[in-house]
Parts: sequence; C-alpha cells; structure tokens
Amino acid sequence: MNIHEYQAKELLAKYGVSVPKGIAAMSVEEAVKAAAFIELDAAIVEINPMIVTDKNEVMALDAKMNFDENALFRQKAVAEMRDESEEDENEREATNW
Repeated sequence: MNIHEYQAKELLAKYGVSVPKGIAAMSVEEAVKAAAFIELDAAIVEINPMIVTDKNEVMALDAKMNFDENALFRQKAVAEMRDESEEDENEREATNW
C-alpha cells in the first residue's frame, strides 16, 4: 500500500523528520520505519507482515527492532521493554567489555 507525498510528510513531520520536496510516493512501511529510526533511535526495523484493518488502521503483525544502546538513556520506554532472555548470551556478555 502506498501513500501520497503529503501523507508521508504529515506522518514524518510528527517526528521532526523533513521529507525532501518531490519524493516519490513511499509505502506506509517505509514511513513507519523512518519514524522508528528517528523517534526511537532504532538501528534495525523489520516489519512483516503489515496489514490494513477493516477500520483502515495500519498494523504490524510481526516486527523486529534493534535499538542503539548508546541512546537508551533517551529511550526509557524502549529500555523498559528489553527482554534479555531473547538476547544471545555471548553478545550480552561482550557488551560488558
């Protein structure tokens, strides 16, 4: 599903992201990812699948996101959702060095 340029600009403007004039229509997924990168300090955002409900709401049925650990002091809500049981033990230990 694609959205118009003005819709992408409105969505991203909520997060302080300016969209260059004359961009091609972007998908809702691309707009959501861009907002996540900016607003949440995301490093990786994977969404699959994304659907539009009967009420015309966009919903990600499954998503994986990684965040910049150096930005967690700004992202208290993200830090609170951290589930260390989902992390690789070796990678978690390596962050201590």
